[in-house]
Amino acid sequence: MSDYHYSESDRFSVCFRRAARWRAAVLLFWLSAAVTSAFFALQFFSATNNQLQPPPGSLAAQADQLFQQEFPTQSATATLIVLLESHNNQSLIAPDNPLLPLLTEYYLSALNHYSDAAMFFGLDGYETFINTSLAALAVNYVADQGCASVLSISYDRTLGDSRLDDFVAFSRSLTASAASQPFFPPDHSIGITGIDPLFLDVEKGTENDMVRIVPHCTSILCYGSECVVCASVCECMRESECVCERVCVSARERVSAYV
Repeated sequence: MSDYHYSESDRFSVCFRRAARWRAAVLLFWLSAAVTSAFFALQFFSATNNQLQPPPGSLAAQADQLFQQEFPTQSATATLIVLLESHNNQSLIAPDNPLLPLLTEYYLSALNHYSDAAMFFGLDGYETFINTSLAALAVNYVADQGCASVLSISYDRTLGDSRLDDFVAFSRSLTASAASQPFFPPDHSIGITGIDPLFLDVEKGTENDMVRIVPHCTSILCYGSECVVCASVCECMRESECVCERVCVSARERVSAYV
């Protein structure tokens, strides 16, 4: 027997009395809420996506439509940015440093052989411009006195969420693989970013949050259900102290320990 005792002013005692009086309505309400919530919860991820669409008829929607009409290629293009950094003060564009040419070729070869060829538009970087008539643009892809450089991966983001997710996942795995190549020095770092990876991370974070939240809500709901059922039993048995006290204290302890 727990040494916890309820007083007349205790909020749990009030809850027991009201729950016992309206036990059928309370149980019916929560059962209905659970069924209704489950129906909509199962549709959450299929009914939503990570695309930002302006409201139909708004000025933003009109501007977006006009941009797509006048610049169809640009409106369909998105970019992933690969950042390469040297941590030994060695310039990435020094004539005796082969890393940036090898890395650029590594990305070009892998992306040109990507299974969904329609996704990949092109790769821009220091090495793709320096030996062309547009060599003046090459300096835009290096910074920090040559100790940092970026590669810009252009792709089509209008071909559907599934193909977009696959391409982003492929580019991320390609970047992770690049860091383990024999030509990649240990005192360098590489990473990839972009608006679509951000959206995918937010979506994944939301899923993980829901996985964590649902058990908490379930525990609290179970605690409330135990109290309602307990109150109903006690009302019938006229044993409010000996039954309710044990059940609800036990339920409350389990919820507190879990949360």
